[in-house]
Amino acid sequence: GRDIFSRVLKGAGTTAVIALSTVLLGGGIGVLVGALTGYFGGIVDEVLMRLNDALNAFPSVLLALVIVSVLGSGKYNVVIALSIVFVPSFARVSRTAFAALRDANYVKSARLMGTSSLRILAVQILPNTLHVLLPAFTIGFNNAVLAEASMSYLGIGVKPPDASLGYMLSESQSMLSAAPWYALCTGMTIVLLIFGVGLIGEGMNRQNKEVG
Repeated sequence: GRDIFSRVLKGAGTTAVIALSTVLLGGGIGVLVGALTGYFGGIVDEVLMRLNDALNAFPSVLLALVIVSVLGSGKYNVVIALSIVFVPSFARVSRTAFAALRDANYVKSARLMGTSSLRILAVQILPNTLHVLLPAFTIGFNNAVLAEASMSYLGIGVKPPDASLGYMLSESQSMLSAAPWYALCTGMTIVLLIFGVGLIGEGMNRQNKEVG
């Protein structure tokens, strides 16, 4: 007796918002860590990257499950857990990108002119790393969609009254014979969401290469 179409739309919105929030929070922290380690190097690089490696040593999904188990279920706790898990991958990508550009001629010129390190990172280097960071963000979004759906499917992510594609997919298992379209529509929505964002990321990456 439920409107499946409305629930799928609501669940897709919830999943997309959680994935976007995860990428913005976890990716923002990861890029900041990678920028500091890649630009300054030395003791900053040693300390932050060792912490990053320690966090990365745990299986990502398992670590997210542990964090959510401690914090409790709910979309906000899922965002916090996934953001923590996604920090190491963004930190590694951004560290490599910033380290490759810290000795570029325009960066050296900015240093000679007395430009602060923060301005160099934000204005001089960051725009020239977007061709590397944008694909990382789109891949991170897709991974966040899958992670959130998996956690909700297992019953420790988003729960009613909030709609979630993962929880709906789990719920539809008991209705496969009576209403197979419930599982089909939910699963196809997850696939199309990931596929669509992947195409957007690929298009942005090609555009950046053409401009560059």
